Amino acid sequence: MPARRIASRAMRIIPFQNGRVRASKNSAVSEIVGSLIMIVVVVALMTTLLTVSNTAFGSIATNFSNLIGTQQNALSERIVVEQVTFNETGSKLGANIYVRDIGTYPASISSIYVTNMSAGTLAVSYNLNPPKQISPGQFQIVAVAFTPNSGITYSFTIVTQLGNEVVVNEVA
Repeated sequence: MPARRIASRAMRIIPFQNGRVRASKNSAVSEIVGSLIMIVVVVALMTTLLTVSNTAFGSIATNFSNLIGTQQNALSERIVVEQVTFNETGSKLGANIYVRDIGTYPASISSIYVTNMSAGTLAVSYNLNPPKQISPGQFQIVAVAFTPNSGITYSFTIVTQLGNEVVVNEVA
């Protein structure tokens, strides 16, 4: 019996009136340690929140800045088609398109679409890989391979990497 009394006193169990037991205040976490734990948890959560919001807002600001810069470059990029010549015979059928950059920003031609206006169908979709670079004030000849029919009107849509496009109609 004495061993049981020693164990009972070490645990400091205090009985309630309805038969349940509770631990005494001596076995709980102290108020100082509890406050320190809460401060550490709050600081950790705030640091995580700050890091997430900083990353999200930083990427939004960077994307917005890139968008504005790209739009400014797109406004400075201007191309014109000076001439279209057709190759209706020989081994290199198609058209040569003379494109000049009249803007202040270098142009990069990425795609050309040729439409048969008489039939209303797309004759050819041509992606330039790598894109054809044109410096401001300069021109490039872009060759497009397809079989043109004499007397038919073709529409050429030239698209740059920044999304600008020029449309010109020519009769073969």
